[in-house]
Amino acid sequence: MLTVQHIMPLLNGAAKPVAAPTFDRATMIASPALQAARLAVCAQCQFNDQGTCRQCCGGVPVKTLVNLTASRCGRHFWKE
Repeated sequence: MLTVQHIMPLLNGAAKPVAAPTFDRATMIASPALQAARLAVCAQCQFNDQGTCRQCCGGVPVKTLVNLTASRCGRHFWKE
């Protein structure tokens, strides 16, 4: 029969390796021109509810969507 003695990994006291950042800020922030183009669409969008996109799952702030390079419009209103 098997028994569990420890559910957490044991550390030998060595320094933990430093993880590389998952995101590179230079590549994850949209250019000012792209932000302005997106904001022009979002500002008059019917799903923009006081600065929150109600088309996105859970409601995401429009400012966040506009600023991130990887963002997508849920209704494909952005023509990129």
